[in-house]
Amino acid sequence: MPVKDFHKLKQWERVQDRVLDEWKAKRPGHRPRMWWKHNAPEPRKRLGGTGNLMFKRGTSFKRGIPEVWLSPFRACYYRGMAVDVDGQPIKSVRLNAPVFSPEKFHGVPPDPDDPPLFESEPAYLLRHGMLSDSERQLLTEDDFKPVPLPEEYWPTWNQRHWDHWVQVRAELGLK
Repeated sequence: MPVKDFHKLKQWERVQDRVLDEWKAKRPGHRPRMWWKHNAPEPRKRLGGTGNLMFKRGTSFKRGIPEVWLSPFRACYYRGMAVDVDGQPIKSVRLNAPVFSPEKFHGVPPDPDDPPLFESEPAYLLRHGMLSDSERQLLTEDDFKPVPLPEEYWPTWNQRHWDHWVQVRAELGLK
């Protein structure tokens, strides 16, 4: 652990009880960023939706949800079907061959019509026995419903990349 992170962890350990008491009173069913970073037992459960993470290992999380998702461009690139701004196939510098092939790569970017869904923070806390009775009384059924991947976690893309992905998806017969 880098020294900077070690010092932040030590600071958090000194104030976490007080911060959590205040946080629970103001935002029942939720926890601060430092709690998610240092105290959460595991990531939030994914409950459905379409989309793959960019990396299977070493993924960073924010509030228990993975942050780095496959973009439409990379989905096409890893299938050997990406095109440049002139619509020409992007090839590997090695022997001018495609970098990857559709048969070997199966990842898809998040779909706005079927976004990745995760358990809500209150549902996560309840599942882990970390939701206090006083917090539970302040929450509604809607607070426990699955939540879509937050917009700030979506990979950046331009319309051209998305349109090309939609075309590739249709050519490959993907959902």
